[in-house]
Amino acid sequence: MRTTIVMLLVCGVAACSSSASTTPPVESTYVGAVASTDVAVGMVSDGSHVALFFCGGPTSVTTSTKWLRFAGSAPSFQISLNGWTVVGSFDGSTASGTVDRGDGKPLSWSATRAPAGSVVGLYGFADSSGTSGVVVQSTDPANVTGAFIETKTASIQQIVPIMPLERTNAGLHVTVSARDLFVPSAHAQ
Repeated sequence: MRTTIVMLLVCGVAACSSSASTTPPVESTYVGAVASTDVAVGMVSDGSHVALFFCGGPTSVTTSTKWLRFAGSAPSFQISLNGWTVVGSFDGSTASGTVDRGDGKPLSWSATRAPAGSVVGLYGFADSSGTSGVVVQSTDPANVTGAFIETKTASIQQIVPIMPLERTNAGLHVTVSARDLFVPSAHAQ
């Protein structure tokens, strides 16, 4: 009897600890803009990794569109990648910082936390043809900015959302160069 109780306790503790380690991290998503530009910004953090997407609008899509992914557990960060330098910090409700796109002119950016369960958020997907990113700041089409970066040529094309905006199990429905895509919610890793 005593052996049975000890075995049940050991198995119960092992089961609890193994399920705790497989629990996915809670992610926080922030969306906003770079001040005085047509550039949108989206960020996802899971507490140990960050995905940050700057998406240029109609006048800057080719010069201001970039994904940055990095390990980071602190509420503040500085990352330099391919000529860009981004400094930022975030808490439970806002994220902000500066971005230098390689021209020595840091610009301020700010974002607010996206409501859980809302279409508002950051969407991203990569496959052999390229990488998609879409920042949805509200259901107003003027506040949806997305781009597709082609793998072979590195050309960047503006993504157009299908209206009305709707997040399905497959993701956000968009078009790029007359091709329909579903872009899922972005994750930090």
